[in-house]
Amino acid sequence: MRVLAIGILTLAAALPAADPLPPGTRWGLHLDVTALLTGRAGETVRAVATRQPHAARLAMVRALTGSDPLTDLRTVTVGGGDRPESTVVVVRGRLDRERLETMAMAAMDHRSVPAGNRVIHAWTHDGHPAAGCLAAPDLLVLGGSVEQVLTTMAALDGGPAADLALPAGWKGSAMLLATAKDPGAMGRGPESALLRATRGVSARLREDGDALALEAVAEAGSEDQARRIQDGLKGLVALIALRPPEDMPASLAAALAAAEVERQGASVAAQVRMPLDAAIALVAERLVAGPRPPDRPGLGGPGRGPSPDGRGPGPDDRGPSDDRRPPPPPRGEPR
Repeated sequence: MRVLAIGILTLAAALPAADPLPPGTRWGLHLDVTALLTGRAGETVRAVATRQPHAARLAMVRALTGSDPLTDLRTVTVGGGDRPESTVVVVRGRLDRERLETMAMAAMDHRSVPAGNRVIHAWTHDGHPAAGCLAAPDLLVLGGSVEQVLTTMAALDGGPAADLALPAGWKGSAMLLATAKDPGAMGRGPESALLRATRGVSARLREDGDALALEAVAEAGSEDQARRIQDGLKGLVALIALRPPEDMPASLAAALAAAEVERQGASVAAQVRMPLDAAIALVAERLVAGPRPPDRPGLGGPGRGPSPDGRGPGPDDRGPSDDRRPPPPPRGEPR
């Protein structure tokens, strides 16, 4: 079911934690598909979904799973820990048990594991273990192992669950929610210094009247750490706003320039708002255009890097013939 999970997440634009997640979960993402598709932004999503390559991908998901992400899914919740293999996925909606179980039983190394009145299917995909269970007619649970699926279903049934609290009033208030506990432990880059000062962070994306609002709240261990987080966020916004105009749409640059970053005690709140019409136009443009082709610096094709001056192939980017030195002249002839 890893293929199914990737398909659902990609085609439903899936991304925190309306559904409880198992103990040990450090981060969660929750997409309210219904809220997304019934808002004004949903009109654009549906229109773009009729164009290629999105229409072909949706058709593939419908053929494989028997479910249409645009009409059958209600929510998608994803959570995990420090390692990719700890990720679990919870999908709610109208599901086709026969199609999904047929896919699982056709997978490599398939085995069925009874779990009370449920059956967990386990298999191998691309050399990695995977497992899934239709815990209810409208509830699909996916994970990297039978144990992960069991602990997730236990949390959903009211058992032990991860403590991933959202700010007051946030649950059920947005089409996209995200939350993480001790995010600094998961960072690997230079941004980890800022994250290590954060005990928890939550974010939500919602339609707010005529605007699309992205809001985030970070909880620090002290007021001094909160000040550092506030200064760091302001600096990050300023750096992004300095990008050349050709690298950033004017509507996004204006939204970032007006971003608000405020602190109250050990909490830091940030908000970026964009006129809904401008946000919809920007998303539609990017979805229709598709991903940008990779830059090809230098004079050659893929694999040919720039020279030190950036104008041509570098010394390590010679073509096949560049490595063949001319043969030495016959003995006795001048070189």
